[in-house]
Amino acid sequence: MNPKILWNLFNRYKGDRFFDEVFDKEIYKAIWDLGRIKTVIDLGALHGEFGFYIYDHAEEIYCVEPHPEAYKQLVENCKDLPKIKTFNLVISNTNGTKYIRGGDDGGATTQNEDGDNCYRVPCMTLATFMKENNIDEVDALKIDIESHEPAVFGSSDFKDVANKIKLIQGEHGAGLQAVLEPLGFLWEDGFVAKRMRKALYKPTRN
Repeated sequence: MNPKILWNLFNRYKGDRFFDEVFDKEIYKAIWDLGRIKTVIDLGALHGEFGFYIYDHAEEIYCVEPHPEAYKQLVENCKDLPKIKTFNLVISNTNGTKYIRGGDDGGATTQNEDGDNCYRVPCMTLATFMKENNIDEVDALKIDIESHEPAVFGSSDFKDVANKIKLIQGEHGAGLQAVLEPLGFLWEDGFVAKRMRKALYKPTRN
């Protein structure tokens, strides 16, 4: 990444806890340690923190952020970063729409019904997203979507793309081991799913 762009981002998000988690605490180091890779999907991209972190290692980065206000910042931050493609979507267990509730500074939650301070956002399954974007294989899937992970991995068509994902790393791991292991993912405490047969899932916390 252009050092000037990265320096400007560091100054813009100085003290931001998500930026600190990604760059200082390196909670996604398992993906960094893969070295040069082709395709990364970032679910819960927020302002692009993880995309900036992995930018020089990947050929293409698909950043998905459902919150409309956070998405505006994501687009602005990535306008001079051609490897990053941005999407204002919810990845879930259905194709249609969902509602996002919460602020644009992280922690927004996904729900099925409208309510106070909600935004209506298009949603699709991960399999649909990969098909629509002609993604045949994913070297790394980063996911931090505020405990909505079971919906993504529990969708009826996730099994159709599970063997196309080499590694998954995310923030929330509770309950996912039982979902992912039958699909061939090898679980590591933390929240990484490494693919011997299929993939390794490595949560940063349970």
